[in-house]
Amino acid sequence: YEYLFSLYDEVLKTYSPSRLLICHDEIKGLSVYAQKTGKDTAEILAMDVRRIHDWLKTRQIQTVMSSDMLLDHETWEAKVGYANSRNPFYQSGATHLAQRQLPRDILILDWHYNERKKYESIEYFRGIGFNVAGASWHDPKAAQLLVGSVKHFGGQGIFAHDFGFW
Repeated sequence: YEYLFSLYDEVLKTYSPSRLLICHDEIKGLSVYAQKTGKDTAEILAMDVRRIHDWLKTRQIQTVMSSDMLLDHETWEAKVGYANSRNPFYQSGATHLAQRQLPRDILILDWHYNERKKYESIEYFRGIGFNVAGASWHDPKAAQLLVGSVKHFGGQGIFAHDFGFW
């Protein structure tokens, strides 16, 4: 954390943001690490996010984190797409259980890139006390549908990803 926070310090000095995206998406192999530590994956994820959140909060910076590791693959994958808790590909364990242990002032960045009629995960995160913003990528129709869900379910806005794929 000493190294991570020194990097964050440079970002904060350079850009003076009011929010910082800490990601925590698509975490692969966390269950392997958990077995070695004797802790469960949700506890490990929550401890890490809280530590970063608390450090940022002392600097009046809001924490923003990705949603996918907080959505249970078995429940959400068919409904909204990217839901990576208990996703066998990621070997992530039940990271969705970490949401119970997270501060509610974290802004959840609910990213979805494929078309769905609605993205009920926005309503879900709002219902358990989080502010949530949608995040789209390259599909204009999917982005339009996500915007509609953010409006319908009372989300806080939209982020548009650009991963530099020219």
